[in-house]
Amino acid sequence: MPVEGATRAPTMTTSDSDSLRRGLIPCILFLLLAGALLGGCKELTAGVPRPAGDDTAVAAQVRSLIMQDPQLKDSQIRVFVLEGNVTLSGAVPDAGAKARLLDAVKDLHGVRSVSDNLEVRKDPRIRSETSGESRWASR
Repeated sequence: MPVEGATRAPTMTTSDSDSLRRGLIPCILFLLLAGALLGGCKELTAGVPRPAGDDTAVAAQVRSLIMQDPQLKDSQIRVFVLEGNVTLSGAVPDAGAKARLLDAVKDLHGVRSVSDNLEVRKDPRIRSETSGESRWASR
């Protein structure tokens, strides 16, 4: 029963419904696409696993730095990289060479952190007595 003085709500015709649908669908698609694109721009540090190739490239860059340094190229330095976290272990000839290497590695693209397990020894070819390995790494 109609109420006196009340206006009737407008009804949608089929052409109005089609127009709304035609305008709404592209908007929804645009928002979905924008969300997907923006969602893919997160930092690598957000817990997303990195491809193994990135770690391989970082390890190669670190080894290249070692070979380019005349004080380090004969040293027995082990390089381990996992998800951008670099671990360096072994022996270096002096504290200056160690500091140079650590600073250079920290500046490499793709490096998140550097763990320093390097020891300063006069002759970096000598292995640590605690490792149980021979005293000479190379002869």
